Amino acid sequence: MNALLDRGGKPSASGCQPCGGSHHFIAINHHRFHDQGLVAQTVHSVLSAAKLLAVARPHEGIRIVFFHQPSGLTPSIIERFERLSDVEMLDLPPGSNGEGLNRQIDIAKDMGAVYFYRVDADDPVASERFLRQAKLLDQSGADVVGGGLVYTNLRSGTRFRMLPPRHPTPLHYLTNSAMLHPTLAFRLQPFCERGLRYWPERLEDKHLGLQIAQHGLKLVNDPENYGVYHLNPQARSSFASAMLNLRLNLAMIRHMRRFDLLPLAFAFFTASATLPSQSLRMLRHYVSWLNVLPNMGSKHAEDSAVEMEQEEQADYAWDQRK
Repeated sequence: MNALLDRGGKPSASGCQPCGGSHHFIAINHHRFHDQGLVAQTVHSVLSAAKLLAVARPHEGIRIVFFHQPSGLTPSIIERFERLSDVEMLDLPPGSNGEGLNRQIDIAKDMGAVYFYRVDADDPVASERFLRQAKLLDQSGADVVGGGLVYTNLRSGTRFRMLPPRHPTPLHYLTNSAMLHPTLAFRLQPFCERGLRYWPERLEDKHLGLQIAQHGLKLVNDPENYGVYHLNPQARSSFASAMLNLRLNLAMIRHMRRFDLLPLAFAFFTASATLPSQSLRMLRHYVSWLNVLPNMGSKHAEDSAVEMEQEEQADYAWDQRK
């Protein structure tokens, strides 16, 4: 096996306690519906980004694992990937996406990983993504780090950029713009200590965002593009998904005690049940810039302003250390 995978500490038997230096676990998550040409692009983009991380942090182990559903790849693609010495391939058993992600996290913990990077197999990553996330996880006090994406419609070729807010508010959670799930990296230790798990239902990433808030973890979004997200022009939000989304939004409102946001939650439920998925993503694109809206006319304004000022000072200190 290549040195890119072998450097760093040995896997830990405990799962929670890493052994040796920082260990980066990059999980490429493949599903049968992914376009195989895009999958190949993504794998090579991950290799390029991992090499930059390895050069900058030569004493830390990096492991790249391609989790795939065997029936979703042609034999020629499987043979091609198996020749890549820097990528391990593991079968992903049948189940929900959340169940598959939990399995990936468990494997990463058993290998003694410290940081876990999620990659969707049909979404190529930017060359500096892993390096920037490792720095933020090291220096900003963040437990979870996300970033921006360029959304591309596979049919029309139209593109738009989505940059989630650096410090998301409850409004951004309600409109599904608090974080972009294909860009996430996080510390495994809090997940191990506090029992965070992806749930087996749909909207597993939305539920993860609720757990992040409930457990007091810090989510920070890097205002940089972390890759490309390919839109399915046929996708629509089902009524069942809209109902589930409303349930999670109401749970966040209860947790944050932001009952002034109830009208917005029901308005977004109506939009989710009627609009195509791409229109909803455009709505997220515009809402992501509205940081002050949830505090207008609210007693939360003063506290939020102080908190944002403190966070901006911390961000400036981190920027000076880069």
